[in-house]
Amino acid sequence: MHDASAFTVALIGNIAVFGGNLFGIAMARRCDRIGYLKFFRQGSLALVVLTLLFGFFPGSMAATVLFLLFIYNGASGLLAGPLLMMRGAAAAKLAPDEGGEPYVAAYSLILRLFSFAGSLAASRLFLFCQNWAGGGIPEAFAAYFKAAGIIGIILFLPLYNRGSALLDKKQPSTNT
Repeated sequence: MHDASAFTVALIGNIAVFGGNLFGIAMARRCDRIGYLKFFRQGSLALVVLTLLFGFFPGSMAATVLFLLFIYNGASGLLAGPLLMMRGAAAAKLAPDEGGEPYVAAYSLILRLFSFAGSLAASRLFLFCQNWAGGGIPEAFAAYFKAAGIIGIILFLPLYNRGSALLDKKQPSTNT
């Protein structure tokens, strides 16, 4: 980030946001072909790998560009955005055909609450990393993304150990 201008970072961020919406169409088709759980497994693994790549090579412009394009702010990148949209689609699929609106609303509420809790935890983790790095911001960022990647691996282990019959089944194609 130190070698990039503010314009370059903003340009990459905007490309990630708008590109994520377009890329989401292709990602949704892939999700239809392979099923929700496999889609989340592959996408989650890619997010963790990109986070670790950014953590281990924080001064690399290539790692920074990849991170910004595919993850950006965790909800708008080429990969993170479509994953977030597909989570919402999975919530709607799991809801009963009739009277399912409360389930989808509960999913949205829980997602927002956990996002808020995650933000609080992330700020504490960054503060810990900054103290551990002796106050240096670049070192703290590298340590933060390494820690986040390791935490991501630990949190996603259940996703790889077992499946869900409902989420594993392939979805019928809606292409006409």
